[in-house]
Amino acid sequence: MRLLFILLFIVLLLNPLQAQNYDFCVLGKVGTALVQLNGNKDWTELKTGDQLKRNDIISIKDNSYLGLVHSSGKTIELRQSSQYKVSKLDDDLSESTTSILPNLIEVIFGKKSNIKDILESRRNKKVFSKGAIERSIENEQITILSPKKIILIADDVALLWSKFTAEGKYEIKITDRFNKLIFSRAVDDTTISINQKELNLDRDQYYFWRVNLLSNPEIRSDEGCFLFLSDKRIAEIKKNIEQMKKEIGGKETSVSKILMAFYYENNLLVNEADKEFREALNMSPDVADYIDLYDAFKMRMNIRR
Repeated sequence: MRLLFILLFIVLLLNPLQAQNYDFCVLGKVGTALVQLNGNKDWTELKTGDQLKRNDIISIKDNSYLGLVHSSGKTIELRQSSQYKVSKLDDDLSESTTSILPNLIEVIFGKKSNIKDILESRRNKKVFSKGAIERSIENEQITILSPKKIILIADDVALLWSKFTAEGKYEIKITDRFNKLIFSRAVDDTTISINQKELNLDRDQYYFWRVNLLSNPEIRSDEGCFLFLSDKRIAEIKKNIEQMKKEIGGKETSVSKILMAFYYENNLLVNEADKEFREALNMSPDVADYIDLYDAFKMRMNIRR
């Protein structure tokens, strides 16, 4: 089941929506939110991942919440009990867009529209449970517990792995893309911090790492890799972030934070994405959909804490 779920995420990531023929998509929901589709008199329950078009009408009940993302990338949070015309919500937003946000929305809802029932069902939380992670560790030799592939803005990267025996040292080795040994050290702990400047590592180049038992090199981990961004690429990322924030507009919300998290994830800036997800949950801790999105992110990025 776990392998099937991981494969589903990969397929969905590589197959975003082909066209944006909607005004809004539902990113998160709490309580009761209903919709009249295209003038239909019947009210139906809104679900996470549903698409809303211009002629639809939304009804938010007491103590309910709806997080919406516009096709342009702008976000709206509806908390007040009332009816909302999608056309009015659409008109209230600026028509300006960027080349970044619409494509990002397609990626998010290319996933979301196909797995909304999975993410909406709390019974499927067991897929992300700590127990499932611990069982997977027992079946391996040494398991990498930090992201297996990560791009960094900071000068440091923390590498973590599972404990294999009660006693014994580990050996960590870092190589370049030509498999040349760059760094090797025996350590007692199951974590080490690597500094780009101290090891004089090149920027914009991937480095690969692996851990083995010092007493038995055959007992080892899978291979992970990391890359430190150059100042030029960091400047490009920051420019895109500022552009996105300007287009999203208004104050920061949990929805806008999740959009930022997906942007960072798509650029393998895992630490920054993790921070945005956690801040989104702090702002809306009662939205189960956002918790599920964060759990799914941690599963994709191999964050096991």
